Amino acid sequence: MKFLVLLFSVLFVSNCFGWGKIGHRVVGEIAWKHLSPAARKGVDKLLAPRSLSYVTNWADYIRSNKQWDKAKPWHYVNFAKGESNYHKITHSKKGDIVQAIYLMESILRNSKNPKTHKTMALKFLAHLVGDIHQPLHAGYAEDYGGNKIKLNWFGKKSNLHRVWDEQLVEFQQLSFSEYTKELDKLGASEIKKLQRMTVVDWVKESVDLRDSCYKFEGTSLGYRYSYDHVKTMERQMLVGGIRLAGMLNGIFSNAKYSKKQNSAREKVKIYISPKAFEGMPQF
Repeated sequence: MKFLVLLFSVLFVSNCFGWGKIGHRVVGEIAWKHLSPAARKGVDKLLAPRSLSYVTNWADYIRSNKQWDKAKPWHYVNFAKGESNYHKITHSKKGDIVQAIYLMESILRNSKNPKTHKTMALKFLAHLVGDIHQPLHAGYAEDYGGNKIKLNWFGKKSNLHRVWDEQLVEFQQLSFSEYTKELDKLGASEIKKLQRMTVVDWVKESVDLRDSCYKFEGTSLGYRYSYDHVKTMERQMLVGGIRLAGMLNGIFSNAKYSKKQNSAREKVKIYISPKAFEGMPQF
């Protein structure tokens, strides 16, 4: 079983994207609106003249360059049927999304790292925090996170992963700025509660939501599926943006980890090299 999980991890990667361009920009724009002055200054220093929402799709754009093939497993984590605890699965030595998020955070916190590496880490972090909140990025190894679940979306060929990555979002026909305006309405106490949770908590939330994505009959999805799942999709984009902001606020204020956050980090073995960005093209 362990061998199969690792094998599927390799196979699944070629089709694994998250939220699509609009969804990722929603996450980035919501995050920007909740950044502290220090975090905004730090983000601008690394990204200018680009915005945070603009660079959220960079980690998908670079997939066309074979030099970045090593980063493909960083976008997801696979579970076998019956598994739900991140700490109990067989972890890929090529990395996964939890390892990658923690690594990007540590690269950004290290003042000795060159600006180019920090810029790439920020671009990856902005993207991966969005990915981890898409439930099928904590998907089943056996169907490649829903990529093997072939179906029709309003009469056009698709698959379950693509529906969640792009088509549920695009069906609403809102720009990322319109979406941000509609979704960004949480109170301060709920925001603080969401930001106190750990990356492993985020994965558990996606795992808990994952099975509901498979609740449909037949192979043709449309209005009813959108009706059943649009609120979950919107909530996950919103929560992703709020948590990205919380992480960036901590990074750029040099805030210490809470006891819970520190404990969670210590339990995650990061197989990705901290020198992963050396010699890599930034674009």
